Amino acid sequence: MKVLLAMLAAAAPVPVAPRPVFDCRLVTPNGDPIAFAAHLGSPTGVLDPDPRSAWPKSRVIGPGELSESKGLEAEYTFAAGPNGAHLKVKDERAILYVGKTLRSGYPRAYGFCLRSNDAAPLPPNTMVSASAGANVPAFDSARWPDDCALMTRSGRRARMAYNILEMGARSAFTIAAEGFLPEQRTVATRKAGTGRSRFSGPNGLSGTETLFIDEKTSTGVQLIDFDRLGIAPAPVEPAAAICGLRSVIRRPNVG
Repeated sequence: MKVLLAMLAAAAPVPVAPRPVFDCRLVTPNGDPIAFAAHLGSPTGVLDPDPRSAWPKSRVIGPGELSESKGLEAEYTFAAGPNGAHLKVKDERAILYVGKTLRSGYPRAYGFCLRSNDAAPLPPNTMVSASAGANVPAFDSARWPDDCALMTRSGRRARMAYNILEMGARSAFTIAAEGFLPEQRTVATRKAGTGRSRFSGPNGLSGTETLFIDEKTSTGVQLIDFDRLGIAPAPVEPAAAICGLRSVIRRPNVG
């Protein structure tokens, strides 16, 4: 009997450790909410949609890898080709690419993926989308206005106007909603770089700007990372903004 029990125990399946679960909240340039619970592991990741989200509408599963050895880093691809979606997480910032170019294209949504206390095992596999990014109006750049949508780490959203001034020497941020900037329009000093710039302004405003351009269509997006944003009684916290650029004009360098 002891031998039989030992054999049965050896044959029993080993329980799979629960995957880390992340609460992801992103926004498109048009302000569409992108929200899902991300069960991230190796060799696959699984996204379960929030019913209030513009994407995904059903569960998506794709290959990828999670590393937490030097801060959080994760990359996953859901479907492929023109209907594919690619999620990249660095520390808590999350960026979503969509379309046949995937990582070679420009981002369609930006925000945060925060570690959740929910470590429940992945629920049984039911609906799985085979065309993760197909026919999603939120990802259609033709719908994007020429301004930005912003999301704070805690999930507050707002529209924001963004302008580059003085041939790139300064950046202007305008947020009409209260609780984000001491003044509706704030001008920051800008140190331009190749595709990536650093800005700093009054009341501790600081962060980085990253530009993505599609040379064929002269469209693109600007990602803006705020190190901290907010005024009392609203919380002061990191924020992420994504701006739609529908007509990019390149000016030759002078000097």
